[in-house]
Amino acid sequence: MASHIVGYPRMGPKRELKFALESFWDGKSSAEELQKVSADLRSSIWKQMSEAGIKYIPSNTFSYYDQVLDTTAMLGAVPDRYNWNGGEIGFDTFFSMARGNATVPAMEMTKWFDTNYHYIVPELGPDVKFSYASHKAVNEYKEAKGNSRSDEKLLSVFREGVKYGAGIGPGVYDIHSPRIPSTEEIADRINKMLAVLETNILWVNPDCGLKTRKYTEVKPALQNMVAAAKLLRTQLASAK
Repeated sequence: MASHIVGYPRMGPKRELKFALESFWDGKSSAEELQKVSADLRSSIWKQMSEAGIKYIPSNTFSYYDQVLDTTAMLGAVPDRYNWNGGEIGFDTFFSMARGNATVPAMEMTKWFDTNYHYIVPELGPDVKFSYASHKAVNEYKEAKGNSRSDEKLLSVFREGVKYGAGIGPGVYDIHSPRIPSTEEIADRINKMLAVLETNILWVNPDCGLKTRKYTEVKPALQNMVAAAKLLRTQLASAK
């Protein structure tokens, strides 16, 4: 029998998301730090589901605030008072809709039926123009898909006799995840590949999809990737 689950708690075992959100709202941490905590939580949750034997693991169950507001953002149904000018809805607009800011109030909040769960009520009318304004659902699907990969387990195939005349670039980090891998983490992954692949055919590159990300998103991870490659080249040269 196939298994599935919905409604898995997203706050974290020690309320990590709650504290990360409060830190961001208070200006004590950056958007990147909030995204990293969130990505780590999602990865942990998917791993727990997998280890529990869940066959159909859901994505896009995470939310920074509530799923109704997520849907409102995805449809671009942003009230005029938030001065949104189109494009991808960022944290500033999203959290202003949820919590208000110094100049405009938040959208109305109400209970979900007779529960203690509250959600942000969409403000819909004849003048609302819908547009695709949040890639959250797609991004988290890609992130979940990336988390389901083999963790280099398939590299044994190359050791068993598969030969390539050209270079091989297995991808040393997941380009779709907002988490920034450290230089040491990337170097460790490259070392695992070097145990199977010859140095002259191994290309050091990120996972597929670099062109889908903004430069500011990928710059720190790419810098760590370059540093890891330089570190290993130095080590290999000194070992000769």
